Amino acid sequence: PPPRRRSERLADAPPGLSFSFSASGWLLAYQFGAAECLQNHGITRNPYARMAGSSGGALSLWTMMYGCDMKALKDFMKASAMTVYTDFTQTMNLRVFVLDAMKTVLRDCSFRHPTFQQGRVEIALSEAPGLVSGF
Repeated sequence: PPPRRRSERLADAPPGLSFSFSASGWLLAYQFGAAECLQNHGITRNPYARMAGSSGGALSLWTMMYGCDMKALKDFMKASAMTVYTDFTQTMNLRVFVLDAMKTVLRDCSFRHPTFQQGRVEIALSEAPGLVSGF
């Protein structure tokens, strides 16, 4: 594959730049690819950029701002999708595949990471009464 393009275009963007990623299910691999592109163009170095996401979209944006290897995450999820393609009974194991993918890129999993300390990443969870959380 051709080398990934890199620039600082997004690092120097003025205040007001924001991105939102929706819930994605198995399309998470595509969001990881979009996040990789944003990361390669400096979004994580822009102190004004704001992100919002739901479910897989939130995971994509959080890992991007955390500085994870988005290509590795994308490739892992694509391989997981091939597992599902060959064994349809694996369809409902998305959560397991995502957790396994996170194990490949997260090292310290610390709330002291600069993106958390600077207030650039916030994590919110919601839970409906009577339902057990998936995580």
